[in-house]
Amino acid sequence: MRRVKFLIFSALTALMVLILCMYTITYEQEGTVAYLTDGWTVTRNGQIYEDVDIQDLSDVLTTPLERGDVITLSTMLPDLGDIGFPAILYKTQYCAFRITLDGDTSTELLSGEHDAVERGDFVGSSYHLVSLPVDYAGNRLTVELTASDHGAFSGIETPLMGSHHDLEYGFLNRNLYPLAISIFLVIFGGCFLFITLLFYSSTQGVKVQLFASVLYIDLGIWLLCYYNAAFLFIRGDMMTQWEYVSLYLIIPLSLQVLACIGSHRENRMFRIIQIVCTALPLSFIVLHFVGVIYMNRLLFIYHVICLVSYIAFIILGIRDLRRGTLTRSDGIQMLGMFLFATAIILDMVIYLLQRRMGLTDTLFLSYLLPTGALLFAFSQLVNYFLFISESYARGKEYDALARMAYEDSLTDLANRTRSERYMEALSETEADYCVISLDLNGLKEVNDSFGHVAGDKYLKEFSTAFRSCFDDSAFLSRLGGDEFMVVLRRTTPEEVDSAQAHGGAGCHERPVSGLSQECGRGLRVQA
Repeated sequence: MRRVKFLIFSALTALMVLILCMYTITYEQEGTVAYLTDGWTVTRNGQIYEDVDIQDLSDVLTTPLERGDVITLSTMLPDLGDIGFPAILYKTQYCAFRITLDGDTSTELLSGEHDAVERGDFVGSSYHLVSLPVDYAGNRLTVELTASDHGAFSGIETPLMGSHHDLEYGFLNRNLYPLAISIFLVIFGGCFLFITLLFYSSTQGVKVQLFASVLYIDLGIWLLCYYNAAFLFIRGDMMTQWEYVSLYLIIPLSLQVLACIGSHRENRMFRIIQIVCTALPLSFIVLHFVGVIYMNRLLFIYHVICLVSYIAFIILGIRDLRRGTLTRSDGIQMLGMFLFATAIILDMVIYLLQRRMGLTDTLFLSYLLPTGALLFAFSQLVNYFLFISESYARGKEYDALARMAYEDSLTDLANRTRSERYMEALSETEADYCVISLDLNGLKEVNDSFGHVAGDKYLKEFSTAFRSCFDDSAFLSRLGGDEFMVVLRRTTPEEVDSAQAHGGAGCHERPVSGLSQECGRGLRVQA
C-alpha cells in the first residue's frame, strides 16, 4: 500500500508539473491577431442576409442543408497594420470550399473537395491556413461552401486573421496540452505493446495489458484528431476518418479490457452488452467505407452506446465492490477506466449542449479528455508495477518451495526426491553416465557422543569438502542419513577413478566407506 500511495503521489505531482508547464510555456504573438466575427453577408439559395455575426449563422440557417446546397459568406478585411505573411485560419466542416479575395481583380486563394462532393465521397472537417496578399486591407473576402451531405453544418467557427506565424504557433499553443498527451499516449502505448508482445507467450495474465496498449494508441490518435492538432500534416478527410474510426474503437477496446479484469467475462449480461456494443461501432466503420452511410451521421447512436456501456460499467463496479471480488490490481484498473469513462460522458454532454444551445468551447474542454486519458494510462502503470511486484514475489515463493521440496535443508544438496527424478530423466536419454555412492563413517558415533548439533556440523563440513571434489557438471545429492551420491555424465571409468583419487586426497581427514561406482548403462563395480 505504501508503494501505491507513492505512485499516486508521483502521478499527481507529474500532472501538476505538466499543467504548470502549460501555463509557463506560452507563445507571445508578434503582431495583431483578430477574429472576423461580424459584418458578414450571407447568401443562401438567392436569399441575402446582411451584417451577420458569424456566431449567429445557425439562426440564419433555420433549415438543415441538403447535399449540394451552396452558402456564400463575404466580409471586408480589416487593416491589421504591418504584419508579415498575412493569413486566415479557417475551419470547414463536411463541405467543398472556395475562398477568393475580391479587389481590383478576383483572386482564388484556396479551394478543394469539389470533385469529392460531385462523386458523393466523404468530405471531412479541417482547419486551413489561407495566405493573403500583402495588400489585403479593404478587399472583400468571399467563402463559398458546398454541402457534401444532409445537415453538413449549421454553424461555422469564427475565422482568425493575423500573420501565418502567429496563427500557426498560436493554434499549437492553445492545444499544447492535448497535443502533448496524445503524443505521449501513442508512444507509451506503442512501447507498452512491444513489451507485452515480447513476454506474452512466457507470462500469464498479460492479456489485459495487450488490449490496454492498443487502447492507448487509439486514444492518442483520437485526441490528436479530435482537437484538430493533426491538420498541419494530415489531409482533412483523412483526419476526420481517423477521428471517427479511433472514436468508434474506444468502446470495443475498453470492453475487452474490462472483460479481462476480474470475473466480468463470466457475467452473461456483460457478455451480451459487450457483443452488442462492439458489433455496432465496428459495423458503423464498415458501412462508412463501403459508402452506405458515413460515420458522422451515426454519432448520436454511438452516444447512446456510450451511455449504455457507462451504465453497465457502473453496475459492474458496484456489484464487484459488494462482493469484494476485485483484487487490488483490478481495483486500480477499474478506477482508471471509471475516471476516463466519466470524462468521455461529460465531454459528450457538453458537446450536445453546444449543439443545442450554441455554447462555445471552453478551456475546461481542452483539459477534460486528455487528463482522463492520462489518469487511465497511469492506472495501467500502477497495475503493471503491482503485477511485476506480485510476479516477483510469487517467483521467490516458488523458488523457496522448490528448494524445500528438492533440496536437503542441512547440506543444500539435492535430496532423495530430486535424485529419483533426475535418475528417471537420465534413464530416458542415451548419454553415458556414472553413479558413485558414498557412506559417511562415524556419523552415529558423533551423534551419540557429542549430540545431533555436532552431527549436523559434521555433515555440513563433509558436504563442503564433497563439493570441492567435483566440478559443476556433477550431480551431488544426499539420499538421507549418511548416504550420498554423485552422478557424472559423459565420462569414462578412467576419469571416474581419477575423480575418486582426487576426492580421496581432498577428503582424507573425513572417513568415507562403502564407496562404489556404476558406469555406463547398468554396470556396477565395487571400488
